[in-house]
Amino acid sequence: MRAPTLLVALAAAAACVGERERLDVPRISLALDDSVATAGGTLTGRVGAADASGLTLLAVYACTRDSTYRNREVLFGQDSAAFAFELRVASVTPDNAPVRVYAVALDGQNFSSDTSRILYVRGGAPPSDPVDSGAGLCGVGGPLQ
Repeated sequence: MRAPTLLVALAAAAACVGERERLDVPRISLALDDSVATAGGTLTGRVGAADASGLTLLAVYACTRDSTYRNREVLFGQDSAAFAFELRVASVTPDNAPVRVYAVALDGQNFSSDTSRILYVRGGAPPSDPVDSGAGLCGVGGPLQ
């Protein structure tokens, strides 16, 4: 009597040991076409990500002290995704101001991965007094001195 019960228990345990989904974070890449930004111009490039558990979001942002522009795709479990982007740089951005291009990917397990690049504006508007001292969404700018 014990042998059949033990055999059934072992069979049930073996069924639960199947291959499980691996915990991983998305792998993300960000490539920009230019090394400087122009006030009133656009930043172009390509962003991509891959993840074994499936992506749910891939987004890229261009952030200055007072403006944020976004391009994103909502995904439904694809293992990989990539797209070319074109993001504006505000025309009032002063010369030598930083522009952070920030990319983020989310997967189906709620893990995220991000990367960023910083460019500087050339030929921008003359600097004006800042309105706030916050760092903004992407951490551009900082406390006023």
